[in-house]
Formats: sequence, C-alpha cells, structure tokens
Amino acid sequence: MAGTGLNEGFQRLDVNEQDPVSRDRDGGVKVEYRDITQRFIDETNTLLIGQLVQDPNFTLLEAVGALEIMDPKMDSGLMPAISEEQFNVFTSRSPEEIIGVMDQLLSSEMAWHTGSSLSQTVLISLYIDKLLENSPHTLEQAVFRSPPPELPQHDEILLSILRAYCLGVVKCCGVVNTRIKSQYLPEEEDFSTSTYNISLLDSMIPRDVCEELEKVLQLLETVADAGLWSGNIHSALKDRLSHRLAMLQGFSLDVEQYHSYKDIASPPWESCIKLCSQIEESHNLGKPVEEAFSTNVQRKLATTVPPRPKVDMPFADAIGNLKRMCQEMLEIMKVLDYVSPGNIITFLLHFNSRKHQPFTYVRISLQALLVQNWVVVGKIPIKDYVIEDVKELCCPLPKLLDSGNAEAEHPSSAEFNITKRMNWFVGRAMQLVLSLFQKLCMNRPRLRRTLCHTLLEWDTFQAEAEEVDAELREYTKEEPMVGEDGAETYSYPLSSWVFHYKLRIMEWIVLLGFELEIYQPYEFAGMYWVVQHYISSRILHIDRIRNHLLHQAAKPVPEEWTTQQRDTLAYLTYLSIEAKAQHDLVAALLNTHRLLLAMDLVKAHPQPYGTGELRFMLRMKPFKSIHVPENFDWESVPWEYFQPQKEKEADVENGVDEERIAADKQETLEEATYYITEARRHYEILNKMRASVSRSLLCEEMYKNSLKDTMRSCIATSIAICTLAKTVEKNSPPVENLDVKIDSEKYHPWFPVPTITIKNDRRT
Repeated sequence: MAGTGLNEGFQRLDVNEQDPVSRDRDGGVKVEYRDITQRFIDETNTLLIGQLVQDPNFTLLEAVGALEIMDPKMDSGLMPAISEEQFNVFTSRSPEEIIGVMDQLLSSEMAWHTGSSLSQTVLISLYIDKLLENSPHTLEQAVFRSPPPELPQHDEILLSILRAYCLGVVKCCGVVNTRIKSQYLPEEEDFSTSTYNISLLDSMIPRDVCEELEKVLQLLETVADAGLWSGNIHSALKDRLSHRLAMLQGFSLDVEQYHSYKDIASPPWESCIKLCSQIEESHNLGKPVEEAFSTNVQRKLATTVPPRPKVDMPFADAIGNLKRMCQEMLEIMKVLDYVSPGNIITFLLHFNSRKHQPFTYVRISLQALLVQNWVVVGKIPIKDYVIEDVKELCCPLPKLLDSGNAEAEHPSSAEFNITKRMNWFVGRAMQLVLSLFQKLCMNRPRLRRTLCHTLLEWDTFQAEAEEVDAELREYTKEEPMVGEDGAETYSYPLSSWVFHYKLRIMEWIVLLGFELEIYQPYEFAGMYWVVQHYISSRILHIDRIRNHLLHQAAKPVPEEWTTQQRDTLAYLTYLSIEAKAQHDLVAALLNTHRLLLAMDLVKAHPQPYGTGELRFMLRMKPFKSIHVPENFDWESVPWEYFQPQKEKEADVENGVDEERIAADKQETLEEATYYITEARRHYEILNKMRASVSRSLLCEEMYKNSLKDTMRSCIATSIAICTLAKTVEKNSPPVENLDVKIDSEKYHPWFPVPTITIKNDRRT
C-alpha cells in the first residue's frame, strides 16, 4: 500500500514531544535537534510486510537530501572553513617546496585523468582555490590576492613561478574538459566532467596562459645568474614550467592543427615525453607540502554528493601514466595517414583492445580526428568512405558505383534510378559507420553493451539493403551465377557488405564476454560453441563474395577495376584465413573445455534458482531478434555445453556406459588436437602476410603483438591438450591429481587458456 495505509503511530509522531538536545559543531555553530530514532523504529515495527508509507510531497530527491543535511559525513557545508591562520599562500616557501607542490599538482591532475573527480584532486589545492576564488576573467585578475602583499624578491619570484604553473594546470583541465564534453562518449565511470560550478579559466584563451608561462620562463632565465638557487633546482623549475607549457600546447591543438602536426617546430607531445624523464629524475629534489591540499575546500563546491576523500596517486604512477598518454596521443595521429577503410577498422580494434585501456581524453581525441563535419580523417567525405568500404570488400559491378550516374536527369533512366537508390543506401550507412566509430572509441564494457544495441540496427539495415540490391539488379542487368546444382544466385553486394559487418559485431559481442570475464569457466564451452557458429557463417559468407567476384572477373572490365578486383581478392583471402584461424582456435578451446567438463575438472557453482536454460537465454539475449544467421533455441543446444550436470545425471539414471564415455573423450581429444594444429598453421600464415594485405598499415606493431598473444594461446592450449591426452589414454597423471585454472593475463584476452597443473608438483 502506498499513501493509504499510513499507520496511526506515524500520524501521531511529533518531534516536539521531547526536549531538544543541544550539541556544538565545529566553528561554534550550535545545532538543536530532537532524537526520534527509537520512536521511529517502534512505529516501523508495526508495519506489515510489503506495506509502504509514503508522503506525496516528500520526493526521492528530498529523501536523499535529508540524509545529507546536518551530518558532517554527508553534508560538505558542515566542513570547517580554512582560515588564513591555518594556511597562507604567501607563507615563505623554499624552492624545494615549490617543486614539491608542482609534482603534487601533476599527480592530482593525472588522478583526475584516470577517473577521480576534480573535487578530490585538483580543486582541493589551496593555491588553486585562492587563484579561482573570485572567478577571474583575465590574467590580471587571476592572482592569489589583490593587491598582493610586499614580499622579498626571492619569495616573489617563487610565487610567480607557482602562480603560472597553477594557471597552466587549471587551463589544461579546462581545455580537456571542454574537448571531452564536445564529443559523444558517455563514460561517467571513466571520467568526471563536473566542475562544481567553478570556472576553469573558461574566459581565457590557451594562448594567453601559454604566454604567461613563457614570461615566467624568461624571468627564470634572468635570475639564473643571480645565484639564488643551485643549478639542479633551477633546472627542475625550468623543466616543470616547460613541461606545463608543452602540455597546454598539446591539449589546445584542434583537429586542423593535428593535420599539420609534423610541420610544428617543437611538437608538444614529443617535448612532453622528453621532459617527463627529466622531471622524474629531479623529483627527489622536491619536498611535499601536505597542508597545501585540503578536502575542506569541498564545502565551497556546488555538489549534491557527500564529501569525498583526497585521491593520492603516487608520483611514479602519475609520471608513468602521463608518458603513456603522450605516447597514445602520438599513436592516434597515425589514422591521419589514411589508406583504406579496412586499415581504419583494424587500427580501432587493436588500439582500444590493449591491456592498458587508452585514456578517455585520448579516445575522445581519436573520435574527433576520425570524423569532423562528415569528413573522415580530414581527407575523405564519409559518403565516399562508405563507397570505398563496399568496393574494398565486395567490388560490385562498375556500373553500380560509376560517378557519372549522378549526371543523369531522366527519371526513367537506369543511371538516375541507380543514383537514387545508392544515395539512400549510403545515407543510411553513413549513420551506422559514424556510430560504429564512436562505439569503437569507448571502453570495453560499454563497447560490448552498445554493440548489443547497434546489432539490431545493422540487422534491420541488412533486410533493407537486400531490397535495394534486388531493385538495383534490374538496372545493372547483372547476370546470375549458376551453381553446380543449377541454382542461380546473385551477388547482393550492398547487403553482403552489411551482413559482413553484422557478423563481426556478433562475434565481438561474444568474444568481449571472455575479455571482460562475464562468463564462468563452466560456460566457456557453450559460448565458444556459439561464436564458432557465427565465425562459420562468416567463412561461408566470405567464400560466397569471392565466388561472385571471380564470376564477375571473367568478364571484361576497365583496367582500374581489374586492379580493384585483384586487391579485393587478396583482402578476401586474408579475411578467410583470419576467420579460419579464429574458428580453429575456438573449436580447439571448445573441445578442451568440453573434455574438462566431462572429467569434472571444471565444475558449475551451486545455483538453486538457476537452470541451464535460463543461463542460455541470458547469454543469447542480444541475438534474440536476429534471424540471419539462424538463432538457437534451447531444444537445439547440446546439453554437454550448457548443462553438463544434466548429462551426468542422465548417465547415473540410465546406467553409466564406460565404453561410450571413453570413446567420446577420445573423439573430443582428437578433434581438439586437429583444430589446434590447424589454428597454429593458419596464424603462422597470417604472421607472414604483408601489412597492406592484412590492412594493418596504421598499426603493424600492435597487430603483430596481437598475433603473438594469439599464438601464445595456441601453444598453451596445445600443452593443455597434451596433458589431458596423457590422463585420458594412460591415466598418468590421474584426474584427481590435476588442478585447472583459467589464465587470461598471459594470452589473448579473447582466448583465455585453461592452465592444468599437477597437484604437489610445480610442473605444468
């Protein structure tokens, strides 16, 4: 019941029945309240199970707010203010302490880049708090106090250095925050964009802050001969200011400037990497100033969340993360060397699949470089990109993609109708390609989640593309290919392109489940069985595209189209070998895990409310509405993959047939051995292919590393199969002496390997 079943006790509950209790809070504030806790508990005990008391005027937001008010642990407004006696920004500091504060600010900034909020990192710096206290709009207003007090020259110079550095930190955060919010990347779990109503020098352009840093660097040079500090201290201060200048210049680059990055006299990201090493070497010169950071600053911030503790990132981790970020920024610029659509997709897949997830800012910058104003990497309109992608995979009839078709004006002409339908197809494909680019720049969990949604869009598009192909066939006069059985088939180039992408998305969804450790070990056999089916469908689809292309190649076409046909055939050969390699490795792992289940080396956890059918329905939910390739129903699923315990129960009930079980194990073992041998052979072929054929020109090193990880999975799987073979054939070692663990750290994340060890033995 809601609202109508108010207990009379609650209606009688009156906070004025007891005398007020007084307590003092920090800062001398006297708070009076009445304790109704016990009375409230007594009355709630009278409620029936399922009964709800609700006041329509007391919303959920107010309820959450009520938990925060007047509790120092929940209400940042009750945190004590920081008086000038507790911390004074004009307190004389040694140059070692200034270096320490700079390094602390750098660590705080990198903690923000790795997911912490500004209220736990940069904004709790009391120097930055004083700098932003009056919301400055100009550099002249951005001071610690106006007018500043009279200070010795030594202190004034150090304070100028620290002020310029703080301005650089704040502006870097502001530029990064603006860039991230300008793109589509809904990742609140990876990055916090909230500024808590604090302006991060938004009214100032980065160039102004850069000039301020340059001015202070010049000041530092003028005082170098005065002998105020040792040479090491001077170099440490200079390196940090130069590094901050380079960082701000790098963050401030727009998309157009990245296209001319190679022409920049002092490339900022290379300078950052070089200066990081110098800063790391001089870090021991600094002395941390812990009192320069306080979470009590949070009392000033516009926030609805409780106070949060300070996030301390060790300086070694911070400088390591910064180096990695700079290196990743250099790597994403490789996409500007556009070669072909296949190279772009290969780069995205391998860049974002590395074990250390690229930083949010890097992935946002990559997204901005990929498509800006419907132009891919600033070189090719996305419309032409889609057409190139279709040509690269399917190489349809020249008449279909002839640019001269657009000049036709007569509504009944074949060229006019081809242009009309191709424009519709390309317009629809543009949206899906742009969406795919955005998704491939997301973190791995969100990538899998969003791919489940976009799969339905590609499935719908495939059905629509098939209709367009059928209509276009009337105008291209395509001749059918006659099979050995006499059946006539057509190429369907547009829907074939869509179907290939759809199959890859289906594979990615399942394989990402292994990478993200979504599946339990006893589910591995079933999920490998599923993905094996999808890969098999893609192999057949690639063969179909190749057969139609060979059929077309037998007819005379323009010379440039002959070159395109040869390139497409080479690409299809690579795709076929790559798909077969994946299929064979998946089949080997499938049979290995099937054998582990049969030998009780991998066991399912007790699930009193779960069944194999419910678990199967959960895993197959993303594919429930997909009709091609055919979907599975529970009746068609082998029990030994999704419900092994049911098969064992049936054996117990019907009597154990030892000969049949032994024969099944031997057959499974032989299949696993065959497939892992074939997988290794195919991956060795892939490793020898040219980067131009494998479409890895933009990421050849990452592609080779991925192949190495996959080969490790193959070798480790071979070792596991050999160990199981000894147990099955010779019972040496016996099953009870084997221990199995799934290892995903050393191998390809999509193909974790069961590591089999002998108990009380260190050998694997």
